[in-house]
Amino acid sequence: MKIAIVGSNSFLANEIVNSTLFANHHFVLYGINNQNPSTDFIFFKYPEAPLDFESLLQADVIIYCAGAGIQSNLNEDVELIYELNSFLPIRMFNYLNSKRYEGKVITFGSYFEIGESKDSTPVSENGILESQQRVPNEYCISKRVFSRFNSSKSFTFKNYQLFLPTIYSKNENPFRLIPYVVERVKNNQEMEFTEGSQIRQYLHTDDLVRFLGNLIDNNSLESGFYNMAPDESYSVKDVVKLIFLELNKPFIESYFGRKSGRDESMKILCMDNSKMKSTGFIPEVDLVSGIRKYL
Repeated sequence: MKIAIVGSNSFLANEIVNSTLFANHHFVLYGINNQNPSTDFIFFKYPEAPLDFESLLQADVIIYCAGAGIQSNLNEDVELIYELNSFLPIRMFNYLNSKRYEGKVITFGSYFEIGESKDSTPVSENGILESQQRVPNEYCISKRVFSRFNSSKSFTFKNYQLFLPTIYSKNENPFRLIPYVVERVKNNQEMEFTEGSQIRQYLHTDDLVRFLGNLIDNNSLESGFYNMAPDESYSVKDVVKLIFLELNKPFIESYFGRKSGRDESMKILCMDNSKMKSTGFIPEVDLVSGIRKYL
């Protein structure tokens, strides 16, 4: 089976390509550089090198991993955020539909689309799509734009959009929460956090990739939106405490409240995972086990 990955230099794309679950499939990577010489590669970089829509028609499965704006430290241009998160995938969908493409297309939304919520009730897929809560940045808005386009139209191809919580693994950007804390605790370095009261869900990429394998190999799964969330939720402070505990270091409360964060207004992000579970899929990597993979 031929699998096209758009945005092949992203964290998630690398997790997919390097997984043994897809050893029998053939990848075509669309990105800035080819980090895997055993795959086919097509140069794609907005705006210098446009995405080659026509070549996508040769793939059995298209996974859209391109995106911008998730990492606040990169300070990416607003135009780039909207182009990669909203307008380019919209144009790609319309092109594929006009050519009556009949493969599978997999895209990713975010639980940040819920917005500024203080409600601990888990939110369904429809609840995310219908949310009128304010959101704090262009990343959240741009993800909403594509999700609402996707929910408003029928397509000739099977179409799966996965709403992701915080995904993590030891291969992620070292500036993200878990690797940042692990490295600094190991080296007895000071840290600074927000108050740490934000409630979040954490999905290890091993589990996400396993679900993607189900989507690719199982033709009976219905098109639609799926919340990819474990049962457990944690505050940011709880995650940091777990890391201190696993490294046998005393937790330092004074590190919290030293800075502000762009997601603080979104107090609780919690997705209902019952639709995902109805497919027979249950995440296997709990947060403690996931943290131990960094150690």
